[in-house]
Amino acid sequence: MLHHAAMSGARTVLPLLALQGGGSPSMAGALIAVQALAPAMLSLPIAALIERWGARCVAAWGLVLSAGLLLGGGLAGGIVVRFVLAAGVGVGYSMTAISAQRVLGQCLAAGDARAYERFSLATALSACGGPLVAGAALAVGGEAACLIGLGGLALAAWVLLAVAWPAGPMRAPRPRAGAVRAPLGAGVWAVLAAETVISVSWNALATLVILRAHAEAWPAAQLTLVVSLLGLGVLLARLLGPRLLPRVAEATLVRLSMAAAMLGLLSFAGRWPWWVHAVAQTVAGMGLGLSLSPVLSLLHQRSNPSAHTRTLAVRHLMLHGCAVAGPALLGVAVGAIGMAPTCVAMVAVALAAALTIRL
Repeated sequence: MLHHAAMSGARTVLPLLALQGGGSPSMAGALIAVQALAPAMLSLPIAALIERWGARCVAAWGLVLSAGLLLGGGLAGGIVVRFVLAAGVGVGYSMTAISAQRVLGQCLAAGDARAYERFSLATALSACGGPLVAGAALAVGGEAACLIGLGGLALAAWVLLAVAWPAGPMRAPRPRAGAVRAPLGAGVWAVLAAETVISVSWNALATLVILRAHAEAWPAAQLTLVVSLLGLGVLLARLLGPRLLPRVAEATLVRLSMAAAMLGLLSFAGRWPWWVHAVAQTVAGMGLGLSLSPVLSLLHQRSNPSAHTRTLAVRHLMLHGCAVAGPALLGVAVGAIGMAPTCVAMVAVALAAALTIRL
């Protein structure tokens, strides 16, 4: 949760710092993309490391990487440092996230039916709090205070990991031959395809609000408030969803998330006051927030037990791939044809994909 807060805060403020320094929308999109590029390339090797060294060890090194870079980045500025920060924090968080989800699968197999529900709630809290903390620190103390504060969150997570997760053997049991390369199956690929539509839209919403804020000269605190409201909507969905929709099938919840993502994109097709975007972000977040727990549960149900770590790694590969290509292409498209046509085109593509995916 703390690591996710640091990552989401960095993902919000790094492109904003680039824009404030005179960078173009394409550069802002590239910064967001770089934060996912290295994890996209390294997701499968991270899965192999988890199988070999264990989840605790890999998660700890991911926290060390993120904390060290953020704390160091607070002492050195410049666009090159921001790109290094984006890449390193992305890799560090991926190491922690895949490790955590691997352990959650083991908890579910051991009888903890609410493991994914608690995880999705924790990530919703951090997605809401991370940008708020980053925005407040940026407004009060500037870039250095913001990055050092985010690094402090990652460092606190490392301390908590060391205290609360007892150390086991350094090496995990060696997986049987071929386990890391076991096939995923059509059911898994269908779930991953649906989550790809959700992820592309989610990344687009986070990028579009930054571009809109820059175009209309929103204060940094106002931008981070609107970004945090997307996280607040996700939080509300994960708090209330299991109680309001207890009997709704998991596949139906995933489809509702896809519909909410499209509605969120349509809100940027017109020019509205900032508070309208705040409301739209909250509503879109509530729909998007329904997806994580059912997606992880469906993947756990449909994946081969010997390939579960690889399934999680492929999921991260696809999510980070969306985060790599999406913001960069979005920045180029908005600069070339404008925000409204870009949003309408994205909704059309997402709708076509949603209608063809068989969950």
